[in-house]
Amino acid sequence: MKDSREIIHKPLSESVDLEHHFEPQIVPGSGRYPAYREPYAVEGFQLLDYWKAVRKRLWLVMGIAVLITTLAAIYMARKPNVYAATARIQVDLEQPNPELVTSDRAIPLANPDPSYFNTQLQLLDSESLLRQVVKEHSLDTNKEFLTAVNEVGMLRSMLRTLGLASDAKKDTTSTEEFAATANSTLLSSEDIAEAVRLAPYVDVIRRNMGVEPVRESRATVKDTRLIELSFRHTNPQLAAFVVNSIGET
Repeated sequence: MKDSREIIHKPLSESVDLEHHFEPQIVPGSGRYPAYREPYAVEGFQLLDYWKAVRKRLWLVMGIAVLITTLAAIYMARKPNVYAATARIQVDLEQPNPELVTSDRAIPLANPDPSYFNTQLQLLDSESLLRQVVKEHSLDTNKEFLTAVNEVGMLRSMLRTLGLASDAKKDTTSTEEFAATANSTLLSSEDIAEAVRLAPYVDVIRRNMGVEPVRESRATVKDTRLIELSFRHTNPQLAAFVVNSIGET
């Protein structure tokens, strides 16, 4: 006997839809049709949501950007140019004390002492030397230099209003108390008063000056006996004058 291998068509009792009919509808508020189907729902804001929010307030964002750019351009245009004058100072080796040389003791060899170089580096930034520069070169009566002092005073007052700086009276009182306790045996009351009066000018110099040791990158030994001194000011002649004054002092 042979098996029958014919395809038998069996009618279905009812039709079955393999896919639901999709009827697109306009999303309210957007004026566009939605996507055909969303494979998964994502929670939270997406990049498209941020872009929609920016587009709703596009003119506001552009106006803020133009305003900030304009204010920055005006500030840079009104800001004066700042010039920097530099000078290099050579620190010689420490000279031996001739009083230590006797008949049975030869002159000691001059060895480079790093502590001597560091001492000279600190002396260039000391208040006593800067105070001497201000007094000898009459920087306290220089109109160009007084402008910088007044600008620092205005900035300090603004910061003090915002609570970011201490009171000037408290600073003066603490300076007087420190000078009276530290130098009561060495300085007179006139010298202490003079130091307090010249303190703003010394502060301006220290804020705008730089003292850095010079190092040689092309040689095996990097250290040198040179110190680079710099000072920044809106007047180039005054900047060079202050640098030369500190170097000569």
